[in-house]
Amino acid sequence: MSRRLAALDMAKGTAIFLVVVGHIVSRDDIAPGAEWYADLRAAIYLFHMPLFMALSGMALGLSWRHRAHLSEVGSLVAQRLRQFAVPFFAFALIILAGKFLAQQWVQVDNPPGEFLHSLNLILLTPIQSPSGFLWYLQVLATYYLVMPWLLQASQRWAPWALLLLGVLLQAGDWTPLLSLRLSAEYLPFFAGGMLVGQHWPWVQAHMVPRRSWPLWLLPLVAVVAYSGIASPLPKWLAGALSIPCMLSLHQSVSGRLQTWLTTLGKYTLAIYLMNTAFIGLAKAALKPLIPWEGIWFNMYFVVLCLAGLLLPMVVKQTIARVRPTWANYL
Repeated sequence: MSRRLAALDMAKGTAIFLVVVGHIVSRDDIAPGAEWYADLRAAIYLFHMPLFMALSGMALGLSWRHRAHLSEVGSLVAQRLRQFAVPFFAFALIILAGKFLAQQWVQVDNPPGEFLHSLNLILLTPIQSPSGFLWYLQVLATYYLVMPWLLQASQRWAPWALLLLGVLLQAGDWTPLLSLRLSAEYLPFFAGGMLVGQHWPWVQAHMVPRRSWPLWLLPLVAVVAYSGIASPLPKWLAGALSIPCMLSLHQSVSGRLQTWLTTLGKYTLAIYLMNTAFIGLAKAALKPLIPWEGIWFNMYFVVLCLAGLLLPMVVKQTIARVRPTWANYL
C-alpha cells in the first residue's frame, strides 16, 4: 500500500474511533460522576464530522480519473448511489424495527414514535429521526449525484468552484429536508478533501510532511480547549485544523498501531452503520447488572467502545463469508 493511502486509511480509522466514542452515551444520559465524558464528547464533536467529510472527499480526489464517455460517468453515479441507498433503506428499517421491539423491555436511546411517522422522518430528515446517523449517507448520495459530472467537465476547477460555493452557502439558512442543510454545511470540507487528494504529492511535501504534526496539533488543541473553557469557536475552525493534523500524524504511525488503525479504516462504513445498535445492546445487557455511575462508567466506556468497534467488523466478516455481495454494501 502506498504511503498516502496508508495515511488515509489510518486517518479514517481514527475518525471512526472518535465517532464511536461520541456515540456511547446519548445526549441526555450522562452517568452521574462521569461528567468528564460530556467534555470529551463536546471536544470530539467540534471536528470529527468535518474531518470525516474531508477524508471522504480525499478518497474521491485520489481515485478520480477522466472517463472517455459520459455513459461511464452515469454508470459510476448509479453504482455509488446504489451503494448508499441499499444500506440507508436497510438500516432505516432494521434500526426502527429493532428499537420498537427493544423498547418493550429496555430503555432505548432516541426512541421512535409512531412507526410511519418515524419512517417518514428517516427518509426526509434523518438527523431528526430515531436513526439520526443515516444523514451521512444521504449527504454523500447528494454529493455523488452531482460531483462526478462536475469533475468530468473540469477535473482541475470543479473542486475549487465547489469549495467557493460551499463557503458562500454557509451564509444561508437551508432546509433540513433531505439533509440539504448538512450538505451545505459540510460541502467546503468535502471539496477541500478532494483538492487534498488531487494534489497529494504537493500537500504531503509542503503542508503535512511526516514530522509536522505538532505544528498542527497545538493550534487544534488550543481551539478545542478554548471552546471548552471559554466560549465555543466555530466548528469549521477546529474541523479545518484537524485535517492536516491527522494526515501528518498518521504518516508517522507504524507497527501495531498502524495495522489496527488501517483495519478500522477499512471497516469504516460497517462500524458507522452498526456501532450505535451494538452499543445500545451492550448497554441494555449491562445496566441491570452494573451501576451506571461513577467509577463503573470507566468500565462501560471500554466495553461499549469495544462493542461499537469490534462487533460490526465481526458482522461484516460473517456476511462476507455467507453473502459476499451483501458485504459490498457495508
